[in-house]
Formats: sequence, C-alpha cells, structure tokens
Amino acid sequence: MGKNFFKRVILFTLFISITLFSSSFIKSQTYTRMQKAYGDLAVARLEKLDKLMQDIKNTDEANKLVKVNEFFNNPNIIKWQDDMITWGKTDYWANRFESLGKGFGDCEDFVIAKYLTLLDLGVSEEKLFFTYVYANLNGKWISHMVLAYYDKPDDIPFILDSNTNSIKRANKRVDLKPVLSFNAKDLFLAQQASSGKLSAKSSKYTKDWSNYLDNLKKGDL
Repeated sequence: MGKNFFKRVILFTLFISITLFSSSFIKSQTYTRMQKAYGDLAVARLEKLDKLMQDIKNTDEANKLVKVNEFFNNPNIIKWQDDMITWGKTDYWANRFESLGKGFGDCEDFVIAKYLTLLDLGVSEEKLFFTYVYANLNGKWISHMVLAYYDKPDDIPFILDSNTNSIKRANKRVDLKPVLSFNAKDLFLAQQASSGKLSAKSSKYTKDWSNYLDNLKKGDL
C-alpha cells in the first residue's frame, strides 16, 4: 500500500474525530478532566449523557423532559447518597461534572443535573424552577427538592422527581406539598390553593441565587 493510502486513512480519521467533537455537547477537554478526576466509569457516564443529548436534541420539550428525568434517575448514572457520605459535608450542591464523576448525589444534585441538561437542550430557564417540597415517603413527610416545568407561566407545572420516572402536574402529586420555588429570576413562596404554583417574590434572594447559579455553571460540563 502506498503513502497516499495511509494519508487518506489519517485524514479520514481526523475528519471523523473533528465531526464527533464538533457535534458533541461535551467538550473534549471535559472528558480529559473527568478521566483525571474520577476515572473510566465516570467517563462512561459522561459519554452516555452526551449520547442522550445528541439523540433527543431535535425532539419536542415533552420528550426531553421524560428522557432527561429517566436518565438521571437511573441508579447506574447517579445513586442517591447523603452529602455527608459523598462530600463530607451536611449540605453540598454538586454540578453535573461532580455528580457524574462521583456517581452519587442527593435530591438537589438530581435537580441541578436535570436543570442544566435541559438548558443545554434549549429549554428556557424561565420554564424551570427548583422547588422545595415536603414529600410523603412511606407515610412520613420529609424535605425534598424537585424540578418544576411550566409550559406556560400560568399553567400548573409538571414535576420532575428523583423518586419517580412518572412526570405529572403538581396538582396530581398529592404526595408533595410545595414550600419554596425559584429559578435564576424569580422566587415564589406560599402555596396557592389549586394551581401548585407559588406566590410572593423576593428580589434580594433571587439576586443571590442567580449569582450562585452562575458560579455553579462555571465548574460544569
């Protein structure tokens, strides 16, 4: 075989590599960083996320919600574990890089991972709210966090929950009692009777939260 053949093989390989990385949601340096920090299993989880995002990027938002919720609820991706065990802290909010790296997270970490992934897939942040609730688990009410999705501002939101792959409107989740809901722009307090939405804004809190969220994204994928 001549030199021209090997040149064509090398050029073809480079073309494929460039095409893959250019169409990838995850940067090549992120894979390198993940490998160095957490090893092969973490890289495999990252690759699965990248593939998922490629597969659903052109689908409608309803499908994105279902697939992203199912993906992060899969214990082969992230298992629930208390922050004290995972991070040695009573309360630590991890970004996707950290959660996928460790393979563990608590309810806030599941919400953060879903939130950031849906943003990357083109869902408006104005539709997505971090929502603290009381959840009824085995007859006991415990503090919990879910992700609420508002298709329209006045709609009853759909709830993405690490405890279930089923996505229902808030008024159908009788096992949840909303307490506090917020995104990068708004904070809502106090449950409205029938809608599952929350009322009363606090601009100071949301300004602090917006700054925190910006910092959270800096260490992400």
